[in-house]
Amino acid sequence: MKKFHYKMIRKSFKSNGFSYKLDYQEVEDHINLLGEKGWELVDISEIHSGGYTIELILYFKHADIDSMV
Repeated sequence: MKKFHYKMIRKSFKSNGFSYKLDYQEVEDHINLLGEKGWELVDISEIHSGGYTIELILYFKHADIDSMV
């Protein structure tokens, strides 16, 4: 039976007092780095506050190599 490992990564938006901003290149680089290691992005959730998205939660899964034999 195939088994998986799961990972959750939180990426916070930075506030300048008026709005929130996220370094999308940093997020993309992190996703690609994990992808190179076999992690698959399976979902993204947004956390909101005061009408703004303030955080992203990225959900990844990775196949357990031992369970595939």
